[in-house]
Amino acid sequence: MWQWSDGGMWGWGGWAVMGGRMLLLTLAAVGLVVWAVVWATRSSTAHRSYETAGAVLDRRLAAGEISGDDYAEARRLIEDRPAAPTG
Repeated sequence: MWQWSDGGMWGWGGWAVMGGRMLLLTLAAVGLVVWAVVWATRSSTAHRSYETAGAVLDRRLAAGEISGDDYAEARRLIEDRPAAPTG
């Protein structure tokens, strides 16, 4: 004959703890996958925010986005302006 029990040694509380741990593990795995996809697909332009004004100007001239006259004027403006306060 079959012997019916209340869940063996674990009881209902043990199964609930195991289920909670599995839920947390699943959420952590899904979060890790989402983080990896976001990290892998972010554009490389996000790192350009660390460029100086002169570097941006040089890059735009090299890409043909601005003319030589525009470059010279902007370079003059950059070099004439006072340094921004830090802190």
